Amino acid sequence: MQKVSQSMKDQSLCISFDGKKIKQGLTTDSGDVDLLGFEDGLTLQKRKDDLCQLVSALETNINILERFEDEASMKCIPADIKSDENQSKKKEYAKSKFIDRGGSEWCSGKIVYVISAINAYLYDIDAHFELMNEICCHLAHLNTTENLLIFGRNIAIDQQMNCNLLPDNKDRCDHTRKIKQRSEEWFSIRKQAKVTGSTLYKAIGLENLSSMRDHFDNVICNLKEAPKNQFTIAAMQHGTDNEINAMSTLVGKILPSLFPDMEFYEEVT
Repeated sequence: MQKVSQSMKDQSLCISFDGKKIKQGLTTDSGDVDLLGFEDGLTLQKRKDDLCQLVSALETNINILERFEDEASMKCIPADIKSDENQSKKKEYAKSKFIDRGGSEWCSGKIVYVISAINAYLYDIDAHFELMNEICCHLAHLNTTENLLIFGRNIAIDQQMNCNLLPDNKDRCDHTRKIKQRSEEWFSIRKQAKVTGSTLYKAIGLENLSSMRDHFDNVICNLKEAPKNQFTIAAMQHGTDNEINAMSTLVGKILPSLFPDMEFYEEVT
């Protein structure tokens, strides 16, 4: 076909395939004619199959979103996932206390109504998470990143293809950005720094001038740092304990479904 077209230059041709004239224009369901596998590149049938899969995935996503919007049980559930987790723990704790109070015959006592209400709330929370996972699954399917999506709560973070972790510091490394956080070498170098990521906010005066002065009194004049209050200590410990959870959620849920072309780097060199 290419050789014929090159030789005919600007002249018009009427092409016949399998004894039938091929007319220019739309067919009943597409703008292409099925050449039974002799097309350049993907065949028409393959493109139709791909289109059907895409339309099916989109229709499924639309149904999920409509169900998410319409279900009345979802309206009473907080949108914040962290709040959901905390509420679930509190409800489970309350449920166990009520069961202990009711004893072995709690099923036949008045307390059964309270426990039933708690079970219903826990069911709604579970349904909320299940629906969110389902949405992530279909978004990852559209992005062709199903292999990166993590189902459930467990992840092998070192095997996640969109997660780039620093190696353990077995050999001395002169580049501080390549040193594993919270390693002995990292703590040693951190002591020499006047400003760190944790103290930057105070060091440039964004908290208040008094905090900035206290910071530099500590690192320049070696004055003793004021003790942190219990709320700050608890918040910092919470961040440290859940850093791995945040990273796992990012690479296992958020990136595959919403940002398929992005990767996580523990540190960029």
